[in-house]
Amino acid sequence: MTSVLDRYEARAEAARKKFAEHPAVLALGSPRIEAPLFLQWYYRYCLHGVHVTRDMERIISTAGTRSQAIGDHSVGEGLVRHARGETGHDRLMVDDARAGAETLADHGGLVLDTEDLLANAPALDSAVRYASLFEELSGGETPVCTVAALYEMEQLSAGIAIGLVANCKRAMGEDPARFSFLDEHVVVDTGHIALDRRMLETALTDHPDLLDAMVDAGGEVLASYAEFMGECLELARGDLTTAAAGR
Repeated sequence: MTSVLDRYEARAEAARKKFAEHPAVLALGSPRIEAPLFLQWYYRYCLHGVHVTRDMERIISTAGTRSQAIGDHSVGEGLVRHARGETGHDRLMVDDARAGAETLADHGGLVLDTEDLLANAPALDSAVRYASLFEELSGGETPVCTVAALYEMEQLSAGIAIGLVANCKRAMGEDPARFSFLDEHVVVDTGHIALDRRMLETALTDHPDLLDAMVDAGGEVLASYAEFMGECLELARGDLTTAAAGR
């Protein structure tokens, strides 16, 4: 008999495939991407990524405590533990943005007012959508559905993130201090996949009626993250056009 987790995995494949085939994901994960474009993208990704990462510890912790409060103790405790692992991810992006500015200056890219953007730039539309999805999950009637969104995002650490780190090394060199956010996710987050899978299995076993909601949660968060990567890529292309016009 097919387990509810197996049914989830089968139904989640469509959203995973759609993410993998998104034009921005294909371009950024390709070893053929030009280094100047990739460098400019990673700079933008980190500048705007603080809005994606800044509140995740609070959001996931809220999902955990609310899950415990309504009786999902095991999943709730797992979510609270997961939340602690999000500490400082926004600071890694800040560090990488600053390092990116130095790298771009040496490669003819467009260096923006990094500190002003980090402090004052409004969140990109795609970043707002991503954060809002997690806020809705953690604050909704079924906070355990947050597990599905986390599971799908963690799996990117064993997928697209590996290609992104490889491109970081091609464009920036081997020093992971220049791409600490992505390096951290590839090194550390791949170990979280099994934990999240166990939480997902527990949540689905206890609440098989939430299968549809779990599949939707995972798919929506993947779609929003692909949009974020794409929005940063379009900004990077515009930056390079501006830089070329100024030469």
